[in-house]
Amino acid sequence: MSNIIQRLLLFFVGLPALVLVVLFLPFAHHAAMVLLVLLFTVGSAVELSQLFKKAGIRIDTRHFAAIGFGIPLLFFASTFLEAKYSQLLFAAVAVAMLVFFSRYSFAKKDRISESLSGAAAYAFGIMYPGVLGGFAVLIVSGQNQAVEAILSFIVIVIANDSLAWLFGTTLGRRRNIFAVSPNKSIAGFFGGLVGSCGGAMTMQYLYPGAFPVSPVVTFLLGLVVGLSVIAGDLFESALKRSVGIKDSGAGIPGRGGFLDSFDSEFFAAPVFYAAILLLDLFR
Repeated sequence: MSNIIQRLLLFFVGLPALVLVVLFLPFAHHAAMVLLVLLFTVGSAVELSQLFKKAGIRIDTRHFAAIGFGIPLLFFASTFLEAKYSQLLFAAVAVAMLVFFSRYSFAKKDRISESLSGAAAYAFGIMYPGVLGGFAVLIVSGQNQAVEAILSFIVIVIANDSLAWLFGTTLGRRRNIFAVSPNKSIAGFFGGLVGSCGGAMTMQYLYPGAFPVSPVVTFLLGLVVGLSVIAGDLFESALKRSVGIKDSGAGIPGRGGFLDSFDSEFFAAPVFYAAILLLDLFR
């Protein structure tokens, strides 16, 4: 089956299924959607550990899987707590970092030289699939108008990715503009921004009560989140290119690996969540 057919099937089958989960399984702060996010954060963490191993950095894949599951789960737990208790989240993340760092405090003599690279790898793993994935969890489970928040985030991100792909394949002539991803084109770049801005405006039209801001602000929201979507995709391309591989894995048909499929969400989630707080959306 060609890559194009796989992508189309994922779009026309996977996306409606995702929307049905959002609409009809809202129980326990949208726990079903949180489980899906956790699947991707764990899968991304495992694939990230393989990238580090290809780079010659010795780390434990099981530890990365625990990071990808545990830290976003802490974010989810915080949505059930009062504000003063949910602040313990920050201490819990710091303690998690200390646990993984402490293994180098007692390193054997022949492993001391690995301390800097290993500790940096764990710190990156805690931040990238861990904390950034946690913000995706907060979007899913931490809003009063959770359905509107989840669908808005999905639409903005997927519209960016879909129109970038469509514009790139049909109109893309000038390529090689990004060294980390030579196949990306100018048309695809602007197509992605059109998708994210259009997606944000569409969601405001459908759910005006969830967006108590002007259309101009909503357009800017789509633009900023759209830029973060593109940056996330390019960042993951840089990681793969640094170790000479094309895909992070093969778990998602038409997309590659979990990290290939969730790279944009990792960058877009904290930006979108910051906008929720600053603009008082979905309240």
